[in-house]
This record gives sequence, C-alpha cells and structure tokens, in this order.
Amino acid sequence: MADNTEKYDKLKELMDENPKWPRVYVYKFIVRNLSGKVSEVKQHFESAEMSENISKNGNFVSITVKEMVTSSDYVIQKYKAMENINGLISL
Repeated sequence: MADNTEKYDKLKELMDENPKWPRVYVYKFIVRNLSGKVSEVKQHFESAEMSENISKNGNFVSITVKEMVTSSDYVIQKYKAMENINGLISL
C-alpha cells in the first residue's frame, strides 16, 4: 500500500505543477479482453469520451478516457476507486 501512496503523491505533485483547473485529463488503461472487464472500467466514467483498441491477438483491450476534471484529487480518487478491478493496468 505504501507503493500506491507514493505513486499517488508523485502524480498529484506532477498534476499540481500546472494548477490550471478544470481541464481535460486523459486516462489510459489496459485490461484483459474478458467479459465484463471493459464494462467495469466504463462504469467509472459515465460522461467521459472513451475509445477502445483490441490487441492484435485479441487478448487485451486498451481503453483511453478523456474527462473534464476539477482537480488532481478528483483524478486520484478515480484511480483509487478502480484499484479493485482485477488485472487492470493504469498507464
């Protein structure tokens, strides 16, 4: 858990270097191409612009999400809410 805390502290520091809010933030995720996994990610971003790309072999899906956010704390809250999605890779 300490690793996640450090990761989020660093992310917050980087985002707050340019404190222009609100702004569009781009999330990128990779998840296995299994039934329900893409839906699990999408449910966290109901009003955001999303695109998906399936890997060459069809085993993975990359998901790009563009969302208007109000603060670095909001972004971190989203990432933390998604930590329970098994196998999710956040880029």
